[in-house]
Amino acid sequence: IVPLRPPAAAAARFVFDPPRSRHEWRRNPIPARFLGVRDHAALRDVNHRVFLNVSVTEVLCTTTAEALAMGKFAVIPRHPSNDFFSRFENCLMYDTPEECADLLLWASRNEPKPLTAEMAREFTWEAATERLVRACGVTRGERR
Repeated sequence: IVPLRPPAAAAARFVFDPPRSRHEWRRNPIPARFLGVRDHAALRDVNHRVFLNVSVTEVLCTTTAEALAMGKFAVIPRHPSNDFFSRFENCLMYDTPEECADLLLWASRNEPKPLTAEMAREFTWEAATERLVRACGVTRGERR
């Protein structure tokens, strides 16, 4: 049985040691390849299970929602802009770079839970419109 959430010490700790200068970065580039712009529909046959969003300054809620709606893990920082996603089982939230690394490792070794019909509905335009109407509503006590 796979635990629903990763244990606190899910794996060996990853040490985040970014380059300290442009010179150091050029001499020791980050081991990553960026393939450019792709339509995510073209990736439907690729078996990616994890979406990682490390930003708290850029609003990436749409891509996080797409990943969760597609039944993938979303590893995202604990931040007010991400509160909506905390209700989804496949949303793994972190507070520190070390927790992020642990969650990435855990997600890479586990399968995302299938979305229930109720949770899948949260990603529809109908549900989004209902949330908007509720958020915009003014009660009699709030009106002037």
